[in-house]
Amino acid sequence: MRTLVYVCLGLAAVMVLPAAQQINEDHTRLVSVLDPANLSYCELDSCGYIEELGVEVISPATYVESEFGTEVLVQVVNKDRLVGEREVWAELRTSSGELVEGMRGLMTLSDQGPQFITFFFTGSPAEIQGLDFTLAY
Repeated sequence: MRTLVYVCLGLAAVMVLPAAQQINEDHTRLVSVLDPANLSYCELDSCGYIEELGVEVISPATYVESEFGTEVLVQVVNKDRLVGEREVWAELRTSSGELVEGMRGLMTLSDQGPQFITFFFTGSPAEIQGLDFTLAY
């Protein structure tokens, strides 16, 4: 009888071990770095889930004005549970396609709390409203 109990406990431990290792591996997957030679683009309003980044983009962006310009916060949902920091670029263009400003942003992913890509724009929030906002990743 004791032998059967020990065999059952041992079997249960062996069956749980791969699942525990998978959870640990999933938790430590790092976000990839930006490859400037291989960029993909999407309009902020239509990005949705970006497989390369493992995130879903939530629009519209939030704008926080300061005396030096505007901080642009693009919220993302960390669907693939990645961790780390990654550079993301953005372009602001007029409706005719003229480049107004390019921005370099930082996306910081963790397993808790809201996740954001943070950019800095030298103009006011009112100026951004009329421009096409494109992410490059």
